[in-house]
Amino acid sequence: MENKRETEHEDEAESKMVVYAAEAKRGGDSDADDDDDDAAPGAPSPDIIALREGYNQTYVIQSSSTHLHEVLFRCGNWCYTGKVDLGDSEITLSDLPLVIPALQKQQGSLQFLCEWKQIPSTSPYAVPLETLYDAFDFIGAELGSKSIEKKLMKAVQENAWVDDEGGATDGKNFFELETGGFDCFDGIDLVASKTFVRGLVLLVIYYRRSFYVVLQEGDGEQPLLDVRFPDLSQHLQGVHLRHYAENFMNMKKLVLWQAMPVELAAKSPSKSFQMQVKDVAGAGYNQTFLIQRTQPLEGHPESKLREVLFRFGSWCYNGHVDLGPKLELSDIPVVIPMLRRQQSALVLSFTQYCGIYPVKSNVSRRRIDAIG
Repeated sequence: MENKRETEHEDEAESKMVVYAAEAKRGGDSDADDDDDDAAPGAPSPDIIALREGYNQTYVIQSSSTHLHEVLFRCGNWCYTGKVDLGDSEITLSDLPLVIPALQKQQGSLQFLCEWKQIPSTSPYAVPLETLYDAFDFIGAELGSKSIEKKLMKAVQENAWVDDEGGATDGKNFFELETGGFDCFDGIDLVASKTFVRGLVLLVIYYRRSFYVVLQEGDGEQPLLDVRFPDLSQHLQGVHLRHYAENFMNMKKLVLWQAMPVELAAKSPSKSFQMQVKDVAGAGYNQTFLIQRTQPLEGHPESKLREVLFRFGSWCYNGHVDLGPKLELSDIPVVIPMLRRQQSALVLSFTQYCGIYPVKSNVSRRRIDAIG
């Protein structure tokens, strides 16, 4: 009992030192970091800047009584908001690997809001985002502290899984920072963030009063394309790293968990996503190019002419043009102007009014190389 109290007292003292150091860095306290002579007074530390201003994806998913959820999506410096279909009224931690790609696919239905630094104070997302990024600072300071490093080194000696092929930087292990909850996250199902900084990928997820933290190697990743998030709803054994005194910055404890292997994890029921789409074609002006494969012409077996159909607004033209023997997707910027220059070789075939095309149109029955 005495040892437990002593450990908790040490945790409290160490935590305060870490937080004071983080606040001093953020405020530019020269006494807290004498080695950083280049930092201007009042300037945030490079570590804080790296986490907040590195390339970042952040997703804030509001609670809903239907499968449609109001969301905020931060992509780099830009923030977008809107309503998307996420397949269920309640989004859980186990849904994360499917929900984020589904949200990304519906990005076209979101509206641009502003730059992330310019979010209005009246926005329902302003305080949740600031709280999330404050948690970045706290997590960064804690995981970078000597006391946590010492405990991790001890854990490696006692538990082989802690440093199994990379440990905390290969995504197999993750940290859970349990909190007392934040009012600003009431009405929010889940917050997920991915930051690419200095060769690492930092994943921070907030769900039901806990921050889940994953560190991964970032070499070779494509930030704009990478929307992968792991399922952290299940885990194996863990190592207690820190206990926080009551009312200490609303934090409770920090634990390192061994992630559940994918092959052992219980599968969640699949969700059905109804993508929200808009009719962007309508009755507006349209150009369409249908380019058939080369066909040998009578008396000209080596001909490179192709039969094409060109829709220009409500009118459709048909004929043969020379676009070369072979076409690839990368040729489109050159091929379409070539076709336009040979437009005089085409003849008016039929109109597109009311969507009526001749049933016996050759273009509808032959093999086509490209549609533009």
